[in-house]
Amino acid sequence: MCERIDTHRIPWAFFGIKEPDALLDGRYNVAPTALIPVIRLGGDGERRVTGAIWNLRPSWASEPPKRPLFNARAETVHSLPSFRDAFRTRRCIVPACALESRPNPPRSRSLDLASDGACHSF
Repeated sequence: MCERIDTHRIPWAFFGIKEPDALLDGRYNVAPTALIPVIRLGGDGERRVTGAIWNLRPSWASEPPKRPLFNARAETVHSLPSFRDAFRTRRCIVPACALESRPNPPRSRSLDLASDGACHSF
């Protein structure tokens, strides 16, 4: 489970796009429910960097959930009602320089850094 990401040194040229606006400048220790840079396809088929809230509000929910939904298991994302429609129709690339996970109980944490200036993307 990814609990924090690092977006401070994303190699945007790798994705074939220019640097994003200052609003989406890279940051360390980005938590769920924050505004993050994501890569989406525009109507013309070009890749664009836009901002998105790291969270999911199911289409059938009239109010945001009390506990935000931001982690889905690969085995069930296509079948669970909370994630199914978003998985099928709303996709993007989330670039990150590092992923931080905290096991349960949170006594320690692991930080997975991308090597050689590379970038994770999920």
